Amino acid sequence: MMLFLIMLFTDLFMVGICFSVYGKATLYHDHMLLGVHIPEDKLETPSVTALIASYKKQNRHFYLIHLILGAAVSLLAFWYTSILIICWSIWLVAFFYGIFSDLYRTHRMLYSLKTENGWYDDLEEPVTAAADTSVSAPTRKLTPPLWLQFLPLLLFLIPVLFPSIREQIFRHPEMQLPLICATVVGLFFPCMAATILHSGNKIYSEHSEINLQLNTLEKRTWYFCLLLSGLCNAFSFLVLLWQTAYQPFPGILPFSVIAALPVIVLPICIWRLHVKKKAILATDTAPLYVDDDYFWRNGWYDNPNDPRVLVQNRYSSMNYTFNFGRPIGKVLTYGICLAVGALFLWMCLLFLKMDFTPIRLTITGENVSITSGYTDADFQLRDIEEIHLLDQLPAESFTKTNGSADNRMLLGIFWGNQTGNCRMYVTLRESPVLEIRVPEYTVFLNSTTPGQTQAWYEELLAARYVFTFSD
Repeated sequence: MMLFLIMLFTDLFMVGICFSVYGKATLYHDHMLLGVHIPEDKLETPSVTALIASYKKQNRHFYLIHLILGAAVSLLAFWYTSILIICWSIWLVAFFYGIFSDLYRTHRMLYSLKTENGWYDDLEEPVTAAADTSVSAPTRKLTPPLWLQFLPLLLFLIPVLFPSIREQIFRHPEMQLPLICATVVGLFFPCMAATILHSGNKIYSEHSEINLQLNTLEKRTWYFCLLLSGLCNAFSFLVLLWQTAYQPFPGILPFSVIAALPVIVLPICIWRLHVKKKAILATDTAPLYVDDDYFWRNGWYDNPNDPRVLVQNRYSSMNYTFNFGRPIGKVLTYGICLAVGALFLWMCLLFLKMDFTPIRLTITGENVSITSGYTDADFQLRDIEEIHLLDQLPAESFTKTNGSADNRMLLGIFWGNQTGNCRMYVTLRESPVLEIRVPEYTVFLNSTTPGQTQAWYEELLAARYVFTFSD
């Protein structure tokens, strides 16, 4: 149920946010409609109104369909998690592809109307670029130093240098992937901050003080948003590391809350930035509108003469996009897409392995090994304190620390409010359940093969008896 609620909330939230952001592209602001500069008196032209009406209608249908599909995909949480992840990944790719393909297509059609009719706001020659050199130096001085962005990364990497912490990570292989992910994410935020802080300033007005105020406000907001995200990434990993080592509290709730904090705070900060920018622009007596539509003619920014790699998004001033006119812009865009695609593929394969790899128990000499599609367990016969064959799992609360928990199976590392540290290899609808207690944790496992759990129990009893007798 919890997985279903998480997926349902995520899908509905994602659809709602995208609709609120890209749905506003049809609103006329900054002399632009759908990212194209159009004179205000041309908005009621039949060709423009027909194009916008068609886009709005398709948009409403698109978001409604994907709202229903997103909710429907979430229902797969009651079945195999691997099937849920695969179907959700397909839905997510189709959702974002549909958003941008329709948006870019309509943008190109509107830009064609503009060029065919010569709608250039009655300017003899449209302004395609503007610069205010008096703004660059002050904005860099008014933002905190960039090196502070690396402090969150050091916050969790320095403890890893201690032998005891490294030993803890090696003793728990499931912590190695979170460490890699936390390091990659910890590097991403400073790189993004460096790109934004060193990108060219946007020119809003003929008054330099207005440009300085707006650019400083924007860069400061992004600076603190990225710093907060880095801190949350660092603290969430440290909490996970501490919990894995000492288990002072059950579950991954503290980790999840800290990791998700930027998702709550970032929209608030960006909304506040938008409100403040709007208030400042309302007082401007000499606004400057730069008609650089040619560089956005395909729907994305492509200007080889612009040294900036990251530019403000045309459709939403709260977002940034890469400059396809620069080779590094293409490399970053395609690289991120490939990395995300590889991540989704890895997730799908991992969950398929978790769902469809059979659980096995083997005894080799004095060693007992339990293998599955995720975590394994190894211990010695001499370490076994108790062995029980239960009709079902104990009536207590088990919370996942690392692994998978759905309505079908519990697999991985768990914490029981009475049992403590556990290794779960249990298909919930199958019985009996084998309980094996060793000093570090308690193992619960069963098999979907009839009689197999009973056979494991008898094999362990016999092997333990032989081992004890031989000693």
